[in-house]
Amino acid sequence: MSRPAWHAVACRCDNRQHPAMPLLYLAIGLAAGLLSGLFGIGGGIIIVPALLLVGRMQPAVATGTSLGSLGPVSEGLTAWLVGIGACVAFAVWIASSSVRSKKGIKP
Repeated sequence: MSRPAWHAVACRCDNRQHPAMPLLYLAIGLAAGLLSGLFGIGGGIIIVPALLLVGRMQPAVATGTSLGSLGPVSEGLTAWLVGIGACVAFAVWIASSSVRSKKGIKP
């Protein structure tokens, strides 16, 4: 029986990971993000089966990996980063305004 073309990448022998596996995981994540953005479906419905079939992960590990990827998004990491960026921009604006006013430069 012949093996699929991706078998050489996805097969792990002696519990060692093939060097191309991180690229495969990255491709799975990008595909899941693209499909969930285009069609409005949850990424887990794509990530878990892909990690099971292509990544050859155990079901508990694949499910945990999918759930772990939800943490930063659901905890509002994006909102925190935007808020921190706005605070930094505001602080720079205040500091530059203070320097300009001391030098007599008008906006």
